[in-house]
Amino acid sequence: MITKLPDMVGESVTITKQSRGINTAGKSGIVEEYTAGAFLVNFGDGWQGWYTIDEFALDDETELPPDEIRKVILETATGLVGAFLYYDRKDDEELSLYMVEQAVKDGVITVAEITEAFTTAFKKECQLAVEELL
Repeated sequence: MITKLPDMVGESVTITKQSRGINTAGKSGIVEEYTAGAFLVNFGDGWQGWYTIDEFALDDETELPPDEIRKVILETATGLVGAFLYYDRKDDEELSLYMVEQAVKDGVITVAEITEAFTTAFKKECQLAVEELL
């Protein structure tokens, strides 16, 4: 169920999926920060981690109206661009920081090609998600 996002700082959440090889499923924590479509959850035991909305549930879940859901989806998609261009590049040995921008500037790849790759991947993943629900 979609919830009141991204204004969730201070909310109590429970992790619903194992994330990046670390089994935090079932652990509860407090959302401390929201950036680029991800939430920093502090578990209070010295452990904290970044999670996307599909990896946890609010302990006090509140459904959003459709116009707010649309707004949140578009804001999150915009945040993903920042993650793709900058945040995810910080420790990436294969595609370093600013390499995407430089490749576009140098004509190695176009914005349209990158956008098409995202569109194709999104349609594929979205279809798989819909099929899993059926």
